[in-house]
Amino acid sequence: MPANTLLAPGNHLIAFEVEGSGAATGVTANAWAYRIPEPSARQDLAGTWSITGADGIHDVGQAALPGSFTGLLAARDVVIDAGHSGSAVVLYVQRTGACLNGIMINGAFIGDIYPAAKVGDTLLVNITTKVAFGQTNRIELLSSGPTGPAAIPTIEIRYYDPTVYP
Repeated sequence: MPANTLLAPGNHLIAFEVEGSGAATGVTANAWAYRIPEPSARQDLAGTWSITGADGIHDVGQAALPGSFTGLLAARDVVIDAGHSGSAVVLYVQRTGACLNGIMINGAFIGDIYPAAKVGDTLLVNITTKVAFGQTNRIELLSSGPTGPAAIPTIEIRYYDPTVYP
């Protein structure tokens, strides 16, 4: 079967054979195998973000993301094109380490970044039910260490056919 073939819905047993000169360790429980497919469209969120200080009340300036910010929140208003209605809307954030503790979409808090897929330093959050298509939406990133820099190398919205992902 070609590597890019999708498995039919249901349970599947996938085996991996690993060889090496050192010890091989892992979990002895169920594991998830995943892939992140290419989206049908992307919306780059690069630009100027408003920063709220560590006190969570006072604005302390702005930061350009991708890049880094120091504060409790980085916020930006974006329009989700009405033409994407019917798509799965996924916030894609590449971050350095665990620099984010949550996100807010239009005031709805998604704490501890769930329901999300955390793949190393890549974070994907399906925000479809939280966005207003054709309108301005507020996206806020909650820093895990508001007194130190949170590094965000990539931030974008990805649009998927909901039968494909997620």
